[in-house]
Amino acid sequence: MKAINFPLVRGRSRRRFFEKLSLEADRIFKILLQDGPGFNTRQALDEMCPRLSNALVREVLLKIVVSIDSVNRARYPKLAYTFFLWAEQQEGYGVPA
Repeated sequence: MKAINFPLVRGRSRRRFFEKLSLEADRIFKILLQDGPGFNTRQALDEMCPRLSNALVREVLLKIVVSIDSVNRARYPKLAYTFFLWAEQQEGYGVPA
């Protein structure tokens, strides 16, 4: 299993890093929630241009997992899969060519 790549940060910088990470993950999660007919999730994510890191991917997946309930339990794993497929295709992230 690959280690999460957290940059070396201290004090306020560390808190600011995690706040930004959480906000970015929220934005991605909101885009994923719009997934459905008539909405191009991949295009919306491309337009957002998030700076992907293992920490950001983990944070997005954590938001998906903690949001699963009896109503959406079939839909949210599909959102996670959609996000994984998109992330894998991003330059600097995913499987090396």
